[in-house]
Amino acid sequence: MAKLERGQKIYYKDWTDSDKIYPAKVIHCKYRYVIIDVLINEHGNTWERWEVNIDDCKPTDDFNIVRPAGSFLGNMIQYKKGVTNEI
Repeated sequence: MAKLERGQKIYYKDWTDSDKIYPAKVIHCKYRYVIIDVLINEHGNTWERWEVNIDDCKPTDDFNIVRPAGSFLGNMIQYKKGVTNEI
């Protein structure tokens, strides 16, 4: 079981969606579950809030979550150099 903290960046492996991996940010940690904001569609910048099993989350440092100059755009993911968004 990974130790997760609020605001930490993670990859979430969704076993119900053919093990698809989503970039996400931790909102709140419970004992066995964690509430996360998940980036569903990078092109449309669509985020959803999910409650998931903590064992399906992997801490990472591959990306930053940034808010561009226009706050109407919302949060976006900025991958670090050398990291591709194809996981």
